[in-house]
Formats: sequence, C-alpha cells, structure tokens
Amino acid sequence: MPVLKEGKLYSREVMMNAYTLVIVLFSLCMCPAAALIMQKSNPFLDAWRLQKPSHRVNLAQSNGPLCPMIPDPEIGDIASRKPSFQMEVRLYGLKAAAWLQVAADGTVNGTLNTTSEFGKLQLISMGREVIRVKGVATGRYIAMNVNGSIYSTAAPSVETIFKHTSHSSYLSFASAKFCRTVPYDMFLALGGNRKTRNGKTTKVGQKTVKFFCFLSQESNRFPGTRFVSC
Repeated sequence: MPVLKEGKLYSREVMMNAYTLVIVLFSLCMCPAAALIMQKSNPFLDAWRLQKPSHRVNLAQSNGPLCPMIPDPEIGDIASRKPSFQMEVRLYGLKAAAWLQVAADGTVNGTLNTTSEFGKLQLISMGREVIRVKGVATGRYIAMNVNGSIYSTAAPSVETIFKHTSHSSYLSFASAKFCRTVPYDMFLALGGNRKTRNGKTTKVGQKTVKFFCFLSQESNRFPGTRFVSC
C-alpha cells in the first residue's frame, strides 16, 4: 500500500510538473504575439486590411494605386462608356471666389470674368456619381494624375473620371482612380490665388473643394437663386 501511494503521489507530481511546463511554454509563445498585436503598426493586421477587399491599396504603399471602391477593370469600363447625360454649367469656387475654367493654353485655374467662354464647362455623366468635366471652348478635359496634379487633356482617360458628390449647397469632385489613404480623398480644388491645389493637400470640407454649380446662361446673375444641384 505505501508503494502504491508513493506511486500515485509520484505520478501526480509528474503530471503537475508537466502541466506547469506547458503553461510556461504557452506563455512564452503568446507574449511576443500579444506584443505584436498591440503594436500600432502590425504587419499582419495591415495585410489583412489591404486584403479586405483584396485590391485595397493607397498612395502610401504604391506609386499608382487604385481607390478600393472602384477596381481597375470597372474604371476602364467607365472610361470607355458613352456619356449618359451632359449639362453645360459654370462652377464657382467658394474659396477662390472665382469661376473654374480651362484657359486657352489648357491651364486649369479660376477667372473673375463671369461671362468668359473658357468658364463654360460640360459635366458629362459616365454613370452613377461619376463624371467628366470638359471645357466647352477648348474641348479639353480636366484630369488629375497620380501625384495629385490637376491638368487638362484633349484625350479622355481614366484620369479624367471624377467622383461627384452633391452636398446641401455645394458640389465636390474627387479623383475616382487615385487616393491618398481612403477612397475619394484627392479633390479638385481651387485656392484663394485662383490656382488649382494639389489633390494630396485637400480633404473633405475644405473651402477649396467646394463649388457652386450654375447653368452657364445664369452665371452672370450670381449670386442668384438659380442654383443647380448637378
């Protein structure tokens, strides 16, 4: 009987020691993992975020990304569509207190001339809330490249596609292809010096990204009551 008791006691001690060893090993393995999870920049979580959806990338991680809301094939499809609707308007920049124009030399800037032919713009609908902005006099499209620079081009492309958002009293236009950190965070903007601002320096709610939209024949009555919610 004492031998059996000693045997049982011995077995119990072995089991307790083994159990303690397992707990220690588990703790040693989990501590680095916990520390990694607590880090502000976690490569595993970052990779998961980029993969949900799988095409989610931004300017901080590549040279020419797509906004996650519109995958590349869809942007190409939008760019090749026939326009569904177009409207001739003038866009009044709130910050610049000037009319957006595509000048004779192709420069996109602001003008104080209310009746300037270069301030006549066509909003060309390419689908739901995606448009092109075209200068009527020059026939050139307003575009934004991967660096956030605003320019005009005679050939429409994916860089001439903008996400159009109607707010309570103004409009904003963000690049549909390029983004800085989140979709549609690089805006067409007109600064106080009546020059366009780089899209990387813009954000939602800034005065520079706000435009009032008027039918072109009504613009010489600004500030009138004929606001168009384009």
